[in-house]
Amino acid sequence: MFIKESLLLVVLVTLCYLTGRAHSKRDVCPVGWTKKGNMCYKYDARKVGYAMAQRICKTAGGDLAMPKTRAEIKNVIAVRTSSKRRKDHVWIGLDDIKNEGKFVWNDGTSLAGGKKSPFWRKRQPNNAGTGEDCGQLWAKKKRFDDVRCNYNKNSIVCQKAVGPVTMTMVRRVSGNVNFHETWAAYEKGFGNCQTGDCWLGLKALHNLCMENCKLQVTMAYKGKKYHADYTMFTVGPQSDNYRMKIGGYSGNAGDSMSINNDGQFSTKDRENDQWKKHCSQVFTGGWWYKACHHAHPTGTWGSKEMGKGINWKTVTTHDDSLSSITMKVTQT
Repeated sequence: MFIKESLLLVVLVTLCYLTGRAHSKRDVCPVGWTKKGNMCYKYDARKVGYAMAQRICKTAGGDLAMPKTRAEIKNVIAVRTSSKRRKDHVWIGLDDIKNEGKFVWNDGTSLAGGKKSPFWRKRQPNNAGTGEDCGQLWAKKKRFDDVRCNYNKNSIVCQKAVGPVTMTMVRRVSGNVNFHETWAAYEKGFGNCQTGDCWLGLKALHNLCMENCKLQVTMAYKGKKYHADYTMFTVGPQSDNYRMKIGGYSGNAGDSMSINNDGQFSTKDRENDQWKKHCSQVFTGGWWYKACHHAHPTGTWGSKEMGKGINWKTVTTHDDSLSSITMKVTQT
């Protein structure tokens, strides 16, 4: 009897552990986002027009905030007031651009109550002077207002649903960022994925992929598009030099990553490779080199010098560079 009860206890504890892990994964927001309720929010202090605000949120993987309840309005205000700019009004994903007076959220649903919604400020929406087709949130009043879409004095709150987190690990599209960087820079991350090239950062990668991620790689070379997908991608802690494990390849690009499975990260000022020379210094990048590389998305932009370019050996060989590459990781 005691044995049966013990086995039952073990099963229950295991189920609780697994349920807790699954729940915690569902509840994670990306680095730089704040979880409130069942949404992730991100504040951006830039003052831009409505269309640009939409593009910024889309690029970040979300949409303009769409607060449809009083609780959600409070959440948006709380994210905004966590910044130093406490008096900002923010754009919300609400407009009547297509049909005057018929306000629609960016997800295609209509504003409950329309022009009679209790969330409008007093005597709003008024379409003052005509052309006030876009929605903003007045934080102090906790109410909506209509304003011209080209008004460029509002900041931004983006939202996305809580769920598996996808983030861009590295992006090379323009050559506007130097990737021959220091260990500290690679730990922190650099560049801007919204405007050009970027590297997410080793600390963020470890936080996101310490258990497992899937890795999705898209690239272009001589007018053709290629992709490589990996079902296993993990990044270890700083104490193990962010050791990378990878496997489960599929795609049309060829597997140029698995040769570096179990490699530690190296940069020009921190050598953790297995070659007699210093891979990062010789090939101008930061990577999980081992005895150097077949994939080298952090190489020198446009270089055709042996091993120094943005290589994917099964596509470019070591003597040419991809015209673009993006690598994204998603928690699994």
